[in-house]
Amino acid sequence: MKNVFLFLSLFSMCSFFGNAQQTTIKHTVSKGETVFQLSRRYNVSPQDIFDLNPSSVNVIKIGEVLLIPKNENQPTATLPSNTSSNPSNTITYAVLSGDTKYSLARKYGISVEELERQNPHIIKGLQAGHILKIQGQQNKSALSSDYTIKKTHLVLKGQTLWGISKANGLTVEQLVNANSDILTGILQIGQVLKIPNLYNTSTGDSENTYLVQRGDTKYGLSKKYGVSIAELEQANPHIVKMLMAGHTIRIPQDSQLAENDTLDKEATKEQENVSEEIPNVETVEATNPNNEITENPATESTTSFVDYEIQPKETLYGLSKKAGMSISDFVALNPQLTNGAKVGMMVKMPTTTVNQLPTSIDQPSTKKSNQRYVDLSQSINAIKKNQVLLFLPFSEAQFNDQYSRDINFKDVSDEFIKNHLEFYRGAKIAQDSAKALGLDFNVKIVETNTSKRNTKAAALAKETNLENYDAVLAPFYENDIQEIASVAKEKGIPIVTTSSIIEEQGYKNIYNGVPSVNAKRNIMLDYMKSKEGNLIVICDVARKESKSYISSYAPTTVFVEVNKKGIFNADELTSQLDKNKVNYVILESEKNGVFLSTTNLLLGQLSNYSIQLALLDDSLIPNTSDVSKKRFVILQMLYPSLTAINESPLSIDFVEAYKKAYSVGPPQNVKFGFDLTFDTLLRMSQAKSFEASAENDITEYTNLMFDYKLNTLGNHDNYGIYIIQYNPDGSLKEIK
Repeated sequence: MKNVFLFLSLFSMCSFFGNAQQTTIKHTVSKGETVFQLSRRYNVSPQDIFDLNPSSVNVIKIGEVLLIPKNENQPTATLPSNTSSNPSNTITYAVLSGDTKYSLARKYGISVEELERQNPHIIKGLQAGHILKIQGQQNKSALSSDYTIKKTHLVLKGQTLWGISKANGLTVEQLVNANSDILTGILQIGQVLKIPNLYNTSTGDSENTYLVQRGDTKYGLSKKYGVSIAELEQANPHIVKMLMAGHTIRIPQDSQLAENDTLDKEATKEQENVSEEIPNVETVEATNPNNEITENPATESTTSFVDYEIQPKETLYGLSKKAGMSISDFVALNPQLTNGAKVGMMVKMPTTTVNQLPTSIDQPSTKKSNQRYVDLSQSINAIKKNQVLLFLPFSEAQFNDQYSRDINFKDVSDEFIKNHLEFYRGAKIAQDSAKALGLDFNVKIVETNTSKRNTKAAALAKETNLENYDAVLAPFYENDIQEIASVAKEKGIPIVTTSSIIEEQGYKNIYNGVPSVNAKRNIMLDYMKSKEGNLIVICDVARKESKSYISSYAPTTVFVEVNKKGIFNADELTSQLDKNKVNYVILESEKNGVFLSTTNLLLGQLSNYSIQLALLDDSLIPNTSDVSKKRFVILQMLYPSLTAINESPLSIDFVEAYKKAYSVGPPQNVKFGFDLTFDTLLRMSQAKSFEASAENDITEYTNLMFDYKLNTLGNHDNYGIYIIQYNPDGSLKEIK
């Protein structure tokens, strides 16, 4: 792709070299600028900038000089002033989590006092979801004035502008601008929002052009405009290899823009392989096991309905899924559900139902064909409002301030703080998801010290009346977790954590959500013992704790010691190999030299013995730049993993949605924050106790599988671990 752009750039430069000074503008990139912003500023397409600056396809850097083509319709390259008070320049803005009055005032070039004067409802405090009317901003680029209304959306309890916009492939600003006539103050249940269909039209040749948005796919666009993928690629050779956000594409002349009524008709299935593209779940496309993409049938295609009485424990999400409809469509069919589903209520239910993928991560996927474990969202019994306590080294306001300055927390150098910032972001998404399921709860933050060595979390736990809470989340408090748990021990209040550093017996109310090293060891050793294998451990002399643990857990294990120089007795190892069993050779060393010397010896013995390499901790896997992957493959290496090879539907949806929101994939701590919070909220919403659910229900979300069991110390450890094996063909498979 880069070479294609390079070719186009060179071709363009050769053609116009003689008058380059007259046809281009030089722009020096400033902090925070993007190609899309520059295209709006200079009234050109992003593709025009890519053509003249091939490297900008990947990234633009501060101080870099870009060539911008001159636009005859906009000869000046200066931005309009942001401080105009002309009422015609009024925009509507939806406050996001992390926004502050100061950051918004600075963004729109007005004072905080002026922002408050224009929006009196924020004087006492700014909240996510507030709708602002701001004068003085002329650069209103989020929404083209050229758009049609694709459909409408009925706002339901628990929904947010962020979730609705994401589900429809829009930014929050685009959604708000399309509904500026009705959005005032804050989003209200029952409001009907217009979902815009953005497009640009060219002049003079009756062809349409379209600026590709994040989340668009070739298949989705071909379906939208009534053309085949082949026709779309023929008209736009630059998208043959890959469709990218920012591309400007031409729509063939015979195609027409998709109108609202055509969106609900069954699409014609394309008879071509589109498996190289990830289906955009925000447009409600479903992928079948044969990699053929089909469109969900619309609600109008259902020919008949029956009256259905809502049963105990049923939720609006579960009912809509049973009907094979989105929540908004199901509520449109049953307006009495606007304020939620209640036991005994009569609703219309289609007699023919289909499974439907979620429209956003606010509605976790529970598609039965992909559900490997218990789906707690199907057994919700929320009879009371649950109270959750969350320990963090910052307040909500401090989190929002940090978010407004550094959206992905890249500038945070303190690991303890950064871990919690990422965890809390995931926790907030989990709270939105839980509310979308109809759960009723309240989360209170206890602000600790910012120092990992002296958080004062234990003292704060004693000062806080934990008896008023149903669960406590204390993610990265290794030094305090036992004292926090001791305060809530008598009442059995669950303390959910990522810490496995527990030294004393009897803390049954501790739930370590992230599998510990010992849990990984146990799972691996149990598997090898179940195969009646011959266990041999190559162990560094310094790893005394590891040797002691393995010896006590698997007493028949044989050890070959590696000295401080990384040398072991090769004859001692070969003498322990058994021709009548599978020989599991377990490496307990961080040294690449030990890995290489051990595997060299084992490769030479494969013709005489059945040998399989194993690790008890995935952190000991050498980097493939230092050790060839072929060694893993030939010796069919086994190792424990927290993540499944085949991701859950929720995991796939979560990652895609997060990338669209933040332009990067979710860090592991964001996934931990989502999984631990979401799992905790769901377990509290069951008819059974938290402990009963933890010990009997195995669950899975974006990164973690939760399989709680009591360990030897008497607290709950998560044994949700996958055993992964390298196959002879180089692929990986889960063997447990």
